[in-house]
Amino acid sequence: GRGTQKSSSKLAGHLEPFSLSKLFLIQGHNHWRIGGSVIEKSYESLKADLDTIKVINHLFFLVDRLTPILLKDEAIFFLLEQALDQIASQGLKKSLIQNFIHKLLKLLGLSLESEFEEDVARVMKYYV
Repeated sequence: GRGTQKSSSKLAGHLEPFSLSKLFLIQGHNHWRIGGSVIEKSYESLKADLDTIKVINHLFFLVDRLTPILLKDEAIFFLLEQALDQIASQGLKKSLIQNFIHKLLKLLGLSLESEFEEDVARVMKYYV
């Protein structure tokens, strides 16, 4: 948005990576803009470890790659939120990541034999 590009913007802190924010959108003539935001959860502790950042990036990449553009799916949203909560409280665990991937694939009606097996393998290689 227009006002979020400046680092001094009052919205900038609420739009940081590793935070769950509620956004208040205002419809303009040609596009939507952010009129306000509130941080609901901060995952600040996850920023401290590069391996954690890499794995979370891969989890979001999988969701992005496997879901249709603009798909609104609360189950996938809550699956991501649950994964971040668990990583923040328990750290990275192979079982947690495997569970996330299997639940995601099940929600999407896919299996590990699908064309996305390479993406799953890329995430899992951090735990071998």
